[in-house]
Amino acid sequence: MAAAKVPDMSLVFVGGAVMELKARNFLYKDESTGLVCLTILPSRDADGVSLLGSLIEGSKLGFESFDQPTKSPDQPPSSSTAPPRISPAAVTIACFVGWVVHSCWW
Repeated sequence: MAAAKVPDMSLVFVGGAVMELKARNFLYKDESTGLVCLTILPSRDADGVSLLGSLIEGSKLGFESFDQPTKSPDQPPSSSTAPPRISPAAVTIACFVGWVVHSCWW
């Protein structure tokens, strides 16, 4: 993976929130075979609802509270028109639903 030239990726959410991702957050290298795999899969849901996996969330070190937003080390400097924030409660619910769905499929 070190020899490959893979661009960073940005996920843009409804409302304009943007999540910047490095290649290490969406690619996985199997050391035994040397294969590099994209870790983002299409949704099996008829409505197209997808959940983000743990590799994508792995570099997100900061948390935000409802009343006082805090910056994570990888968050860019704020501008005069900051994008809307994603609710921590929604992320928690999405992770729980993903765990339930994953445990039912396997």
